[in-house]
Amino acid sequence: MAAAAAGLTVTFIGTFTDNITTDPHTFTANVGAAGNKIVVVCPHSLRNAAAQRTIVSVSIDGTNGTIAGQVGINDGVNEGTQTGIAYREITTGGVITIIDDWSAVHSFSAADVYTITGYTSNTHVDVKTATGNDPTISTLTVSAGGCVIASASGVEPATGAFTFSGATLDHEQQCDSANGIVHMREGCGHATGLSATSTYNVQATSSAGFEALVAVSFV
Repeated sequence: MAAAAAGLTVTFIGTFTDNITTDPHTFTANVGAAGNKIVVVCPHSLRNAAAQRTIVSVSIDGTNGTIAGQVGINDGVNEGTQTGIAYREITTGGVITIIDDWSAVHSFSAADVYTITGYTSNTHVDVKTATGNDPTISTLTVSAGGCVIASASGVEPATGAFTFSGATLDHEQQCDSANGIVHMREGCGHATGLSATSTYNVQATSSAGFEALVAVSFV
């Protein structure tokens, strides 16, 4: 199914966190009124090791969604992070269940949740990833009147607050392992009402030296 064009709207629902090391991680989110919508989930993982876990699946309201993209980075010593973006079109309203399944247990899990309404296509236009220190995506394709959703994670040596360019920051926070030893910064943001281009730029900046960034576009 695909919704009739009615003016695309992106709504940030919230960020849900869990420092329990068991996997998968289950969250509940209120996605608003019943009707056609795309639920977008941005999972984040923190691992106390010099590598990262990968996203295996993201169940949205009982069925696995599409993983548009994911990427990770580690400091080569004792901390790794992974983030991605998954989505699924649903008609359910109210509280739904979201289950993020990772490749194995880790130290902390977070998930940012959005809804998109008024879209013309129920599949994403493009997705790009980047890693490094203040990673930048510069070749994301967006459509006229479309939107971008971005997700970023960062780990040591520092975990200062995220700022975004190319997307308005909706939420960011520090996430710590249960023992308070390992630290991750996670953030998410979006942009709407865009002009068509194949060179849209999104950057995530923080004082963390190792960051991962994913950005996806819809119309």
